[in-house]
Amino acid sequence: MKLLMALLLLISDSQSLVTDLRKHYALVGANETHVNEVMNLSKNSHDPIAQAYAAGAEMASAQYKFSPVSKLSVFQSGKAKLEKLVEANRQNPEIRFIRYTIQLKCPAMLGYNKELKTDRTFLLGEMPGLRKNNPELYKYILSFMLLHDRLSEPERETLNLK
Repeated sequence: MKLLMALLLLISDSQSLVTDLRKHYALVGANETHVNEVMNLSKNSHDPIAQAYAAGAEMASAQYKFSPVSKLSVFQSGKAKLEKLVEANRQNPEIRFIRYTIQLKCPAMLGYNKELKTDRTFLLGEMPGLRKNNPELYKYILSFMLLHDRLSEPERETLNLK
């Protein structure tokens, strides 16, 4: 019984952490405070999703650096971490979503857009299952796509947005 209670507490703490990470990650482009908050929240976590948010925030932090060398260095460091996490968790929609957001928002000159279409297709395919099994993540991804992406009519129909 004690083990069950400990597991339930651990799961609820993990869900709370991910909820906080999502909230701050959505605002990393607004100011550096949110980048720092994501980094602080995920600092000691071994959860791949928390680590992916940290890597995404590290990449986004490049916009707040002054030196072009620092910008590129911090972006590349975060990119290496995120790519390792994606490779180890290819079927995790949240980790793929984090990579998708970075690819969609980063300057094309960085060349970090090779998996953009693949990630987008993967996410759209996962949405019906997420809607049923993880409504919070579904709403989070859908909100981003509605704000920052153009969904075709067939995609909107698939997502029941018509």
